[in-house]
Amino acid sequence: MESVTKELIARGFKEELAHTTAIDVCQETKVPGAKKDKIQSYQQIFAILVFMGQSSSIVYFMEDSVSDLDLPLVERKNPESPSGNSLYRRHSIHDPLECTEQWNEDQWIEWSPEQKRLFCEYQWLMMAPFFSLKTSNKVSHYNLEDQRLLPFIDGKEVLSGKPSQQDNEHVVDLEEIESGFSKVFMIWVHPQHHNLSRDECDRGFAIKQLMKPSEDDFNQEVEMLKKFIGDRSHPHIVSLLATYKQYGRYHMIFHRADGNLFEYWRDICPTPKFNYDTVKWVAKQLAGLSDGLLRFHKHTSFLKCCEEPVQPDINESGWLRGQSQPRKRARFEVTPASPYDSKEEQGPAKPKTKYGQHGDLKPENILWFPDSEDPIGILKISDLGQAQLHSTQSKTRRESNGVHTLTYRPPETDIEPYIMRQSGDIWSFGCIVLEFITWALGSWELVDEFKTKRASEDLYSPIKSDTFYELKQVPSLNHSGAQIKPAVTQHIQSLRSHPKCTEFFLDVLELVERGMLTIEPSETCLDHSRRKNCGEIQYSLAKYYRKCLKNESYAVRPRETSAASI
Repeated sequence: MESVTKELIARGFKEELAHTTAIDVCQETKVPGAKKDKIQSYQQIFAILVFMGQSSSIVYFMEDSVSDLDLPLVERKNPESPSGNSLYRRHSIHDPLECTEQWNEDQWIEWSPEQKRLFCEYQWLMMAPFFSLKTSNKVSHYNLEDQRLLPFIDGKEVLSGKPSQQDNEHVVDLEEIESGFSKVFMIWVHPQHHNLSRDECDRGFAIKQLMKPSEDDFNQEVEMLKKFIGDRSHPHIVSLLATYKQYGRYHMIFHRADGNLFEYWRDICPTPKFNYDTVKWVAKQLAGLSDGLLRFHKHTSFLKCCEEPVQPDINESGWLRGQSQPRKRARFEVTPASPYDSKEEQGPAKPKTKYGQHGDLKPENILWFPDSEDPIGILKISDLGQAQLHSTQSKTRRESNGVHTLTYRPPETDIEPYIMRQSGDIWSFGCIVLEFITWALGSWELVDEFKTKRASEDLYSPIKSDTFYELKQVPSLNHSGAQIKPAVTQHIQSLRSHPKCTEFFLDVLELVERGMLTIEPSETCLDHSRRKNCGEIQYSLAKYYRKCLKNESYAVRPRETSAASI
């Protein structure tokens, strides 16, 4: 208020009038709004007038009750005005504002067209949005005018509290990651323009911009992300903070990650230390990611024993479609996850369960964040743009063209009838787990070597592919079949004999080979020939993590046994 008083005195106001006017300018008054009360003030209006050198005009704006709530004002032609144009409230196109006329030397002088244009230009400097984090399971959305400036600043200003001399445009482009469907900008938001971060030090945010201005695509991804916010948030799934639309494109705001899992293996920690802390972290992340995926798949699982052995699936021509060996295995029944189902999905009489499918699991879509509870950090599943929800009846049926990641795609994307199931996520996750174990036992160099070894020409293309399966023409049939690439099987065997391989890693490798990287036959196949469901995977990985916590030898002492039960 003191600065307002000084400005008005400099413009010729008497001290007492300047003081009372400053009080009126800075006073914040509650006024009724359409849905909730709003705060009325004249602080932004006054700041605009100061920029224009017209601060004395504030009294006319207050007399006309043109407050910050009326911004942005619009300029329109007005034949009745001497200058030919006037300023209007957005929703009052027939009522020109009189506040641009001021008394000077015994006559009323109206602002020139240039002054009115300047007001409309400068007002956007004062209208940067405030991004607010909802307290309930909702997400704030802002429809922003193209002229509205965003409160994005240099990260150095956040850390030091001092303004930066860098250009805002440079700040926005500080880091940019582009994919076929979106761009991701790494930015900082001025501390006075958000309440999104609960961290003591603002690490910045990630802005995801959808490349296609499709409202349906935007709503689909947002609705999916809203299932993991507020009291339904999961530590291993990214949380959506807010959204906005500007320049015809949709944007989503997330906490900023320090990298993705691929970058973590390759750049951040290419040669991990093999010790108890590292193995515990690997076990914890695998258990947590599987629990996040289980939450996404929308069911809990209860164990029951299934005594029938699992036989290899051989079609009529004798082509081996799966590589499972006879064994007893635990089976889980799918039931609704009541703690995670919203009231909208769960009616009072009969629950309605939705079954989710991520559809694009890969290391690039698993982000690495610093974590106050773990010095190594935490991994979170991201990018739900390809995710879909299905009812109980339709949970297995989806066209396979929804899978956009080639390396980690499941075999059913290339096998008739091209039906995508939730188990497709299990295959993709199994590929990631195998590479994770490769990194933990060896290094990034071993991960890269594994990628090279499994690269082979595709059945229908001369281009080499690094998928984990290969297509083969089935004798006597008119379609192709799939099998695990020999290089993958050989790699698993080499990891089992790795000098650092412990009982924990043997258990995980067994789970990957027997329960995740298996070729699923047709929809009519017996249930025991399918991959394990997400509940079973989570149960096993959580069990292995608990064993690591209880028994250090299980985690870090190598053993010579070449197989472990799951």
